[in-house]
Amino acid sequence: MLFHLKQGDLRTPLLFQASQQLDIDLTFSKIHFIMTDQYAKRIIIDEIATLIETETLSYTFKQGQTDEVGLFLGEFEIHHINNTIENFPRDGYITIVIHPSLRSNGFTPSLIIDGGVFK
Repeated sequence: MLFHLKQGDLRTPLLFQASQQLDIDLTFSKIHFIMTDQYAKRIIIDEIATLIETETLSYTFKQGQTDEVGLFLGEFEIHHINNTIENFPRDGYITIVIHPSLRSNGFTPSLIIDGGVFK
């Protein structure tokens, strides 16, 4: 799975459809979202995620978590009530790409006035 967002974006939640990979009820399970750098050497996020209905895992980024531009790896870790742990996706990772925003590249809106005419 590939997930793109821009630097500083917080409104777009990362959603993972786990319906085909789930074989038990997650109602009382604890769900974490984990994100590392692209080499899986540095954990950047390890926080509680949510379950939407019975099959969609969700994580909404918080202030400061999308400030670093680059390629990252993510997964959802499920802690079941019987003390077992499962990771999703089961094969590989969620690839997260944070692109630079135009403002972070030195864009200044004063260069464009009325209808996109350059001054």
